[in-house]
Amino acid sequence: MPVTITIEGDDVVIRFPLNGDEGLSASKKTRIVASTRGNQPVPGTDVIVGLNAYRTVKR
Repeated sequence: MPVTITIEGDDVVIRFPLNGDEGLSASKKTRIVASTRGNQPVPGTDVIVGLNAYRTVKR
């Protein structure tokens, strides 16, 4: 999953493709668009970020 975390000035910028599809979540209720797969450090800072982007599965 191509999630990128960068610094632009005083902002943290997180980028990932909106059309991503990494399959179903463990609960099978959502489809994963992007994830950092746990918490990740923001480069050059002491900040930690965790991202899970998903879509609800239509039933």
